[in-house]
Amino acid sequence: MITVLKTGYDETEKIVEVAARGSAKVAIELAPSSFNSGNRYAIVGRTRIPFYVLGGLAVLAGSAGGMLYTAAAAKGSAADDLLGELKRCSSTTPGCTTLLDLRQSHDTLANAGTGVLIGGAAFLGAAVLYGVYAFSAPAPSGTGSITILPAASPAGGSLSVRGTF
Repeated sequence: MITVLKTGYDETEKIVEVAARGSAKVAIELAPSSFNSGNRYAIVGRTRIPFYVLGGLAVLAGSAGGMLYTAAAAKGSAADDLLGELKRCSSTTPGCTTLLDLRQSHDTLANAGTGVLIGGAAFLGAAVLYGVYAFSAPAPSGTGSITILPAASPAGGSLSVRGTF
């Protein structure tokens, strides 16, 4: 018995008898499926959810990284204004404490922004790779091939069938 499965078509079975050392040509007509889902064995399409999730995470991470860099630049600019006063600073001068706080905030925000941007780039790379996979076209339909191989053992014989459509 030969069973043929193809997305969008009803499952078709055909019994073929082949004599020992013989061969047979088999023509099988496929009828369009009466169901919207196609045959139950075929993969209709790949899910695109990971592509959208990874892409969304990449956009969020890029936005967060950009905001952190903007905040770091603002803190750095304020610190640079006070940097000129550094030579005149002493540990008791209020401006020196402010300068130290601004520089520490700048460094923390810049480092966090770098980490988030790297994470966003990783999400973007994963989204692109999965997108190539998810949006790749299925094999073109048309004529296919089928391979039927006999298998024999002391317990009996059988056929192994493999094909593409």
